[in-house]
Amino acid sequence: MPYKYCFNIHFIHNLFNPVVLIPAVTNAENIFNILPRKNRKQISVKVNTSQKCLEIVMLSAIPINRINWLRSMQYFSKVLSMETGMNAYITSNGRLLVS
Repeated sequence: MPYKYCFNIHFIHNLFNPVVLIPAVTNAENIFNILPRKNRKQISVKVNTSQKCLEIVMLSAIPINRINWLRSMQYFSKVLSMETGMNAYITSNGRLLVS
């Protein structure tokens, strides 16, 4: 796919457990990528343990404006929140930030 968007997502609070995050992120990524999309958006997500963030690369067949890739990440975050062990990351003050 010709269009590539790269960014990191950091957690606001200090909770970062790769043992929980790696399988949850892998499952959420697979679910996100299985869905049929007319513009064939695909993501690749890596848990960066040294920077304590998620590194995301999104590929698309067409150019995507900022609001739409943010919506895609909101959907990914929603899928991720349903994974095993992620309930500890959902608090009134806990969320992800795109940087």
